[in-house]
Amino acid sequence: MIARHGYALGLLFLAAALAAAGEAPAGALRLRYDFASVAGVTLADASGNSHAGTLEGKDDQLPQLVDTPYGKALRLEKDKGQGVRVPFAEDLVCAEGLTVMAWVKPENARSHLAIVANKGDRVPGQAVHGYRLSVFWNRAMMDLGFDDENAEQLTTPEWSVNAGYWTHVAMTFDGQHMVLYLNAAEAARKALPDPRKLSPNRRPFTIGKYFWNDAYPFVGLVGEVRIYDRVLTEGEVFRAAGEFLRR
Repeated sequence: MIARHGYALGLLFLAAALAAAGEAPAGALRLRYDFASVAGVTLADASGNSHAGTLEGKDDQLPQLVDTPYGKALRLEKDKGQGVRVPFAEDLVCAEGLTVMAWVKPENARSHLAIVANKGDRVPGQAVHGYRLSVFWNRAMMDLGFDDENAEQLTTPEWSVNAGYWTHVAMTFDGQHMVLYLNAAEAARKALPDPRKLSPNRRPFTIGKYFWNDAYPFVGLVGEVRIYDRVLTEGEVFRAAGEFLRR
């Protein structure tokens, strides 16, 4: 079921609208995990850019692929340290323009659940790098680092992400404007006072948990993850979201 908040269109209407929406932009796509297949512990990158991921879990308790009405999804379970680790790559920095998106179905949204994590937490006296997309206490949240102590953050309104429902979450950044989308509709926007350039964090990316350790674990289903090296329009986000429902 699609999330039932103010940004949802309703499952039948959304699916029908997306079915006619056309194809998502492909040229700027840098990474795509559709979870269609796993070879051992290796997750293939469906974008064709060879960003294979590695499944992780405590004591070899790896996340599993499960069937959903929309195809395969990755199931992440509580207290098992599960996730996907992706080696750092220059073309995933996306400093000139960034879109990150995912279909998620959290079991409990009242926590900090990392979806895609490459940014560290703010520590006094240390520079912050990278970016992060999360569910944060029934909201979507994006974090950005700019090679100084002043990270930027944006969240959607309270209760805009609900447990037990599929939600498409997307973030974009063009150097000055931070935007969050829920189910392909703009849900939050923030303009920085001056243009800023994302700073690369040369540590790995992770899906489903913090890249440094097992903090901020996502518990539930992740249906698809994409990273683009440009800012997608709302219409392009809509079309990309629809490909999951049409699989």
